[in-house]
Amino acid sequence: QTWGFADLHGNQDDGIDLQRFFIEYRLITPSIAGFCAHIEYNDAHGKGNNMLRFGPSYRVKRGSNWIQFRYLPYETDDSGQQATLEGGVKIGAYLSVGGFFDWNFESKTDDRVITEWQASLSHPRSPFVGLIEFRYNGYEARNPNLRGTGIAAGIAKNF
Repeated sequence: QTWGFADLHGNQDDGIDLQRFFIEYRLITPSIAGFCAHIEYNDAHGKGNNMLRFGPSYRVKRGSNWIQFRYLPYETDDSGQQATLEGGVKIGAYLSVGGFFDWNFESKTDDRVITEWQASLSHPRSPFVGLIEFRYNGYEARNPNLRGTGIAAGIAKNF
């Protein structure tokens, strides 16, 4: 299985000048009794910010509801480790809530947290999903030029 995303971030004061980015792509082995292995690639704006991470996860799924713990103890840049708790819950036919909590155990600086939670509204016969999202980024929160929190709304299309 593959999974990934690319976040393009504008300068928080100028709005649409896309000066910053973060990408994360993951290869995931097939599940055996809820256990999987992950290989993850991360990259961000600036030099020397790319790395690979490796580690296991365990997922419990009940219907359309799920929770997963992922632990990535090895990073190719020797910057630390990451533990993640993530999940999703379907509430009725059209509403779902989900998100993640990443705890980054840094070897050279203080630990940092990134968390993001979304509420999604969809219709079974539509490929579009409306969502609202809250995000806290501990890396950005420590940068005096950035805000570490944000709220966004959007429309996603399922392929």
